[in-house]
Formats: sequence, structure tokens, C-alpha cells
Amino acid sequence: MATGGPSRETTSPSSNNLAANAPGVKVHMDGLEALIKTRGGIQALLVHSLTRKFVTWADVLAANVMETQPRFKLHIQDDEERPEDWGLYSSLAMLYEAKLFHLTGLQDLSRETMRVYWAIHNLSSLKDSAIHLTRKVEFPSWSDMVERIERRVVALLLSEVVRSGKPRLSIFILFANAIIFHINMFMRDLPRVLPLYNLLSGRLRVNLESVDLVYLHKEYPEMVLWILLMGGLGSSGTPNSLWYAKLFAEICISSGLRGGNAISHALAGFLWTELYRTPVTIGFWSDVARAQGIEGGYDVRKLTAHVSVAVFNAPPDMSE
Repeated sequence: MATGGPSRETTSPSSNNLAANAPGVKVHMDGLEALIKTRGGIQALLVHSLTRKFVTWADVLAANVMETQPRFKLHIQDDEERPEDWGLYSSLAMLYEAKLFHLTGLQDLSRETMRVYWAIHNLSSLKDSAIHLTRKVEFPSWSDMVERIERRVVALLLSEVVRSGKPRLSIFILFANAIIFHINMFMRDLPRVLPLYNLLSGRLRVNLESVDLVYLHKEYPEMVLWILLMGGLGSSGTPNSLWYAKLFAEICISSGLRGGNAISHALAGFLWTELYRTPVTIGFWSDVARAQGIEGGYDVRKLTAHVSVAVFNAPPDMSE
């Protein structure tokens, strides 16, 4: 599916530059910021132009790597699409918002978290409806919507209250990091070989190792299962891959889940897309099957073979 953003040919080199390490990213962004200032600032670039999309996309990617606020402010028009407003919340979404507020005592943060979730849920459903078509479909505003959501996730992660280190707030950190995985893997379709994924998987692992995961899974079962799934899929090819596969397998066993169909049914009401079990993800699912001591049950499915899903249909070692 065309996303209305920079093409893979345009973005891949910069993706590698930005995702390597925080000091290198800072140097890159200092140079980009200086260049944009010579052009009159970000507001001087045409709204929705490819140049502006590329600059603001690189900005939010760098913010994720450095764990800092983006440098450039987005111009948001009154008539911009807001996927968090598409349709009424599901009963599960309403339950989670109420539960987050009850267990954390933070009403505004709970509401913002679930609005971000609902936006991702709706955009993922939109993409799912397009990936089975036999031709490319254009969504010109796709990249703008995705970027606005990602910036809200960065703001959530960097809020003082979330960074206070209080155990009851750890769910916000885990969920926000998983959203960043989902956006880059399944909405921006970035190749899985980027150093970014190694950095993110290590960061999420540190957070997971510092929490009471049994308690969190009891209180937020679908959300925690999905968080671990994002960590597992995002860690493929990194030193953390087996750790995630074993942890995910353990959680699934404790929940009575064996096989891809059982997991997809468990997450269908929360967030699931068939992109999670395409050929490019076979390494993770094979590791999960071995960790559960079973053969089969985690088959992947090839999608309609056109440009928009090429990255997902490629074998893991070809998804560059």
C-alpha cells in the first residue's frame, strides 16, 4: 500500500544513518536542523511536500533513538484526518481506559494512551483492508497520520510522570515502546535489518526485566501479550530474539495459547493484523514453536504479491 511518504529507495540510506547510535544521530540532526534554518525553517517547506515529509519523519525517528523531543513542530490543519475519532471505542478499549485510570490514577494519561491505541487500531484495520487487493492503493494522508501518532507516543514516553519510575506506570512505557515497533515495522514498512530494531528491542527488554510481568499480564492480558509480540517480531536478527521468543512462549502457555490461530483469536479484539505472520516473520514464530516444544501450528501466509507487501513476503534474510 502506498503510504504517501518517502519511498523505500529514498529512505533506506537515511534510515541506516539515523538508526546507528545516539551520538551519530545527534550529529546528523544538528546538520539537518542547520540546513533547514538556511531555508527559512520548517514552515517554509510546502505542507505535504516530499521534502517536508522526509525532514519531519527523520526528526521523529531521531527522537526515538535519542529519547528526546522532536526538533521540528508539525503544522496540523483543522481538517486533518484523526483516526482516533473513527468510530466508537470497542468494549475492550473502554475497559482498558477504565482499568488504566483505576490502576494508575492518571485519567488524562490513560485517555491519551487509549486514543493513541484506537488510532493505531483503526489505521491497521485500514491497511489490512488494502493488502489483499491486487493493485496498489493510494492513501496520500497516511504518512501524516502515522507521524502525528508517533509524535504523541514520544511525548507520552518523555512525560515527567511516566519517567518517574513508579512501578504502576510501567505499562505506559511498555505499551508506548511496542507502538513504536508496530509503527516502524507494519505501518512504515521499514526493513528489519536496521540497527534501530536492535536498539529498540534492547530498550524494551530492559523495561520488561524490571517489572512484575505476571501482575501486568493479569491486569492487562491482551495488551501485555501484544507488547511481547511486538518485541519478539522486532527483535528478529538481534541478540534478543531468543529471549523474546521464550518469554512470549511462556506467556502463551500460561494463557493456554498454542499455535498462530489461537494467538490471532486472542488478540483479534485488541490489535491483530495478518502482517504479523507473513514470511518475513517466520524466524520468530519458529523460535516460539521450539520454545513451546511443538512442531507446526505457526505457519506464515504469503500476501497478494504486489509492491505494497513485498517487504513482508520476502524471506527474513532478504528484507533489506
